[in-house]
Amino acid sequence: MNKNILRLFGAAIAISILGVTLSCSHQKSIIQDPRMLLDYALIPNDSTLTHLSDDYRTTIEKTGKRDSVKPGVYADYAVTMALLLKFDSADIYFDKEMASYPESRQYVEFLKQRMTSASGRYRVAKQRIQDSIDREEALKNALGNDFEFEKVRYPKGSKEYKQQQKEKKAARKAKEKEKKAARKAKQKEREQLKEERDNQKKMAQKEREQQKKQAQKEREQQRKQAAKDRIAQKEQQMNEREQKREQLRLEREQKRQQNNKKNQTPAPADSTLNNQ
Repeated sequence: MNKNILRLFGAAIAISILGVTLSCSHQKSIIQDPRMLLDYALIPNDSTLTHLSDDYRTTIEKTGKRDSVKPGVYADYAVTMALLLKFDSADIYFDKEMASYPESRQYVEFLKQRMTSASGRYRVAKQRIQDSIDREEALKNALGNDFEFEKVRYPKGSKEYKQQQKEKKAARKAKEKEKKAARKAKQKEREQLKEERDNQKKMAQKEREQQKKQAQKEREQQRKQAAKDRIAQKEQQMNEREQKREQLRLEREQKRQQNNKKNQTPAPADSTLNNQ
């Protein structure tokens, strides 16, 4: 946070502490819960500042009387309102502080000028933005990247924490939805691969059956052709034997004819004469 704003806020708190010290009242703290101030000192973010400002407002509402509202309470509350960028409300409580305690007018007017004038508002708003950046960088440097900055930035129970939890829940749902879609896509891909493998198996089985049928058909054709060849061979052998038998018959016939011719040949002449 800007050193000037820290000095202003520290001075305002110093006024309050001085008022408590000088007061004879039994009130122990200028605010209802001193831990709020400690929380903001340790973790100066919007949430702790809002809690601190609410505690100042509660203190003012509970007292409500001029003699019971301690010096500096209105000013402190005005400072918290200015830091929350509620400048109109801060002006009102700066004026209440000066009206209740005129002796503090000079310093309160200085605070009011520094924090709620036109230039002061711009300075505070600009510094608030820069503070959030510098604070996060300081935490990262001091605590490391593994530190859960959200727990520091947004304490549990704050409006920001609830919004953050809502966003985390939505992010988890979106992530789960993405995972579910990825699982569904993967399952679909597996089913497609299985279907492709089944189709390939069916095609391979069909091809094997076709090859088997073709081989069986070829074997049947070969058997038929072999049977035809055997029949033709037998017929040829029978024809050859028949031709041989016919050839032998013709040869025997020729020999018989020749023998008959020899037997029919006439006897010699002298033989005839002798017989006479």
